[in-house]
Amino acid sequence: MTTALQGKIVAENANLKEEIKALSRENDSLKAKIVELEDKLGLNSQNSSLPPSRDIYRKKGKKKSDKNPGGQPGHKAHKRELMAADEVVSCIIDKICMCESKVILEDEIVHQKVELPEIKPIVTEYRLQRGRCRVCNKRITANLPQGVTRDLLGSNAKTIISSLSGFFINSKREVQQILSSIFNLTWFSLKY
Repeated sequence: MTTALQGKIVAENANLKEEIKALSRENDSLKAKIVELEDKLGLNSQNSSLPPSRDIYRKKGKKKSDKNPGGQPGHKAHKRELMAADEVVSCIIDKICMCESKVILEDEIVHQKVELPEIKPIVTEYRLQRGRCRVCNKRITANLPQGVTRDLLGSNAKTIISSLSGFFINSKREVQQILSSIFNLTWFSLKY
């Protein structure tokens, strides 16, 4: 081997040693960065100053069941209790199938539909006779029947209004809107 070649090899060896040292330093800094990032990844409200709203919640996986979804064979069915019907409508099937063979009746399925009646206020008008005395000219008016007060609303209406404004915490405007939309009472302002 020539001296020139030996000098080149020694110089290249020195360069490679420097490169290895630089790569080793870079590797150490990257390892430190990885440790720092892994620590940050595990941060939550318990081990840092992060608020609980920043915690990551993961839903735990549910173990898959071997059973089919829905009611299982032998399980007692839970059905809504039927109410007493005000009207019964029978829906009759055709006695002949689409394939033109006879249909054998088996049973009936009960389907109930509940509807609220239209709520209409009951207005009772009291016509009080009025007159004047011939002698003293005093005006005389008939009295309302026992239990009837002079205000506009009856006891049921007052109870509903009190419940809406008191128990259900509605404002007077909201109570007026409820009375208007449900009870069709639009012609008075609430003064109770």
